[in-house]
Amino acid sequence: MEVTIRNNQSLLDIAIQYTGNIGNSVYIAKFNNLAPSEQLSSGTVIKIPDDIVIEKTMVDYFKIRQHPPIATRSSNEVQIKPLEGINYWEIEETFEVQ
Repeated sequence: MEVTIRNNQSLLDIAIQYTGNIGNSVYIAKFNNLAPSEQLSSGTVIKIPDDIVIEKTMVDYFKIRQHPPIATRSSNEVQIKPLEGINYWEIEETFEVQ
């Protein structure tokens, strides 16, 4: 089976979507001469081996949901808010004892 990579998808995403098992990402990577952690470009076509074990329940879940898993996020999509409140105050730095 051939799969076209979508924007920000990784081999982990492809493995869970098409085989139902993240562990298959290593086998898919090896089959396509890729590193398991390699960043894939949108539009890249990779092959999923015919002999790979598929967990049908998980594969069906993503088909019904009609949203492919895309776990990779770019840094501009994540907002980090400063921590506030009494749990994060430091005595004599941000909190005065009177």
